[in-house]
Amino acid sequence: MFLPFYQLYEILPAWLVPVLGFVFLVVQVLLMIDCVRNQRDTYWLWLLWILPLIAAIAYLFYFKWPGSRMEYWLFRRGSEKRQLEQLEVAAAHVGNAANFEELGDALWRQKRFADAERNYRKAVAKDPKLRDARARLGYCLVALGKPAEAWPLIESVMSEHRGHDHEHLLREAARCRRALGDLPGARKLYEEYVARHSYFEPQVELAEVCAEMADQQEARRICEEVISDLKLSPAYVRRRQGQFAGRARRVLRRLS
Repeated sequence: MFLPFYQLYEILPAWLVPVLGFVFLVVQVLLMIDCVRNQRDTYWLWLLWILPLIAAIAYLFYFKWPGSRMEYWLFRRGSEKRQLEQLEVAAAHVGNAANFEELGDALWRQKRFADAERNYRKAVAKDPKLRDARARLGYCLVALGKPAEAWPLIESVMSEHRGHDHEHLLREAARCRRALGDLPGARKLYEEYVARHSYFEPQVELAEVCAEMADQQEARRICEEVISDLKLSPAYVRRRQGQFAGRARRVLRRLS
């Protein structure tokens, strides 16, 4: 199905081979200069010199396009798996509250909410004062569609420290109130959060709440602002956050 490189060279026009070779050499040199200038690990220079094609692709994904799915599968998936195995061993052998909380955090970051919930519950059972574990157990329950169970946990942490978890707690509290059908309460929490944070997703969620409350003017304003801001954002932001412009447009279509 895939031709070897030497067969590709045979079918390419004779004039194109040196042109491609020169272009790739320029790319290789530029990446090596970037490597030296940014003080990357020395092994990247050796890789770019010895395995230029593979190393160039890997370098671009790792340093120039971080957060992409390809970068995750090439570099981060294996390290996350090893870290998770180590945390599971620690939780099984030591088994204190901090071990279960740390394992829950790792699973929560991977969006394995049911597994994270089990470990957070074990952590809270061993130490009910763990604020992070209680808050993130609430986050997991919201994600799993259990807002009635989540709210007492989130509310208790908010009463202790409203700005907990870099105010991510406020965002999850807003989602929880929305899932419970308390649209005015959800709107108030969303507005408090977006007044200090410019993330696109909670802005679109606030617009959806406004639309559900029949405040079409405010919903339209927020959606148009999100679309405009994304258009003016750098390319890497548009790649990662462009989905929220599409979501904002869907809200606008429902309003019209």
